[in-house]
Amino acid sequence: MLIGTKKEFREDGAVFYEHSDERLYPNYLTWCGENGRENQSKGRGGAAIPGLNELNKLK
Repeated sequence: MLIGTKKEFREDGAVFYEHSDERLYPNYLTWCGENGRENQSKGRGGAAIPGLNELNKLK
């Protein structure tokens, strides 16, 4: 699975992230928005999710 980036777009007042259905980081951002959570940057999130930094090196 690819990590992805924060490429957002807006439509009718809603925020969407490119590739959120197939990449980890945009999917995480979507989940945060839907659940009222503050998101972490990829750098900080990598430290909070074991193995994420290693996955990022594979892309």
